[in-house]
Amino acid sequence: MPFYTQICDDCGTLEDVLRSVSEYKICAACGKPCKIKIAPTPTLGIVWSNVETNSQIGQKWETNAQKRAWFEKHPNVRPMEVGSPEEKSFRNDLRDKADQAAKKKGYKDVSHFKKANKERLAKPGS
Repeated sequence: MPFYTQICDDCGTLEDVLRSVSEYKICAACGKPCKIKIAPTPTLGIVWSNVETNSQIGQKWETNAQKRAWFEKHPNVRPMEVGSPEEKSFRNDLRDKADQAAKKKGYKDVSHFKKANKERLAKPGS
């Protein structure tokens, strides 16, 4: 289950929540419809000798200068290489947020939350 940053105009809530696809546009606090804030995603490093196309952000660069100029215009997006300390920290932060959200719902952690939902969906009549 993914994280969503919900913005509720009715109750003023702005928080990251762990929600299913069927309920992600429903405020976790008041139950009314809410907006979803799109967060930037980490990107992977490139091979500098080739044209790079980044499908996560929908960009294509033919030169390093083009890529640098694009990132200067978009300071909220930053590339991360898989396995780098920055990427590991990013994943750990996401895991911590997921665990906190699962605890708010009364579960021990995200794995306990996933297991409980899997068991609930496996029951006949669910």
